[in-house]
Amino acid sequence: MKSAFLLIFLAGCTSQIPLAHYDSSLEALKVELADARRTQHAQETEIELLEESVRRQDPAKLLRELQALHKRIGELEKQQQQFAAKQEVKALEEEIHNQIHAVKAAIASVVELAQEVSQRSVTVQAGDTLEKIAKREGTTLSQLKKANSLSSDRIYVGQKLNIPS
Repeated sequence: MKSAFLLIFLAGCTSQIPLAHYDSSLEALKVELADARRTQHAQETEIELLEESVRRQDPAKLLRELQALHKRIGELEKQQQQFAAKQEVKALEEEIHNQIHAVKAAIASVVELAQEVSQRSVTVQAGDTLEKIAKREGTTLSQLKKANSLSSDRIYVGQKLNIPS
């Protein structure tokens, strides 16, 4: 409507614009108006279809579906929490495994050191007896024999004997 008024107003002006220019502008406006009317009609039809679709829906059914969706969301959130907890447990298990490995390595080092300390040895010299060596090294004759798997008191010069701790 505004376009038509504008066109009439311009036609009444005493300017030097040729009439053919007004005709082409009027045609362009008519095409735009027709396009706008088609777009409006299409949108009105779409709105009517949506309104009809909403009217056909059963409110009780929609409510049940909504409740089911809320329930499913709750289940998914619970699964997500369980998954997160499992991931935390997995990380803790890995950390514990690493700590156990470190403790085992430390124990192995301590055992090795203890064996080195407890495995002092002496070399039998001329005149040594098991009894003399036991007294000198601060152990008993039976412990000395046991540490060296000896069944008798017989030893020989140059023999290495382990001294128990």
